[in-house]
Amino acid sequence: MKFLTQLDRGFEKVVRFIMSLTMAALMIFINVLILMRYVFRISLGGAEELPTYFFIICVWMAATLVTKNEEHVNLDLVFLGVKNPKIKEALLLLCNVLPGVAMGWFTKLFYTFFVDSFTRNECTPGLGFPYWWAHIFVLIGSAVMTIYFIRNAIVHLRRMFQ
Repeated sequence: MKFLTQLDRGFEKVVRFIMSLTMAALMIFINVLILMRYVFRISLGGAEELPTYFFIICVWMAATLVTKNEEHVNLDLVFLGVKNPKIKEALLLLCNVLPGVAMGWFTKLFYTFFVDSFTRNECTPGLGFPYWWAHIFVLIGSAVMTIYFIRNAIVHLRRMFQ
């Protein structure tokens, strides 16, 4: 169990590093694009697609941390009327099982999409980057989110029966 905890901490550090890097790159690159287009009247031809890919990477990596820490947008109104802690845990269990199943299904579907994208090796029209470079982050993010949903569901299931 100690190994898994260390692995989880290491993964979180890597994700935070990737998020910091892509957010910095996103901010710098968008400012350069704005400066070049509106001040110097020069288009960087096709480079406008890079911020989209940086954003995809950042969102899917951040989603893993949000899932891990259960910091999703919630409707707390449901929990205001429930006083029994076991029922609250049952609701939280349900709130992790349902999206976990959906995310697991999405991961399965996206895996076939990723394999197809990788084998075709299709590239972006502007800069010629392979699409799978961005797709790999969606696949990793969705797989890790599925794992965290399962982990969170197990935690709530244990709390229910304590």
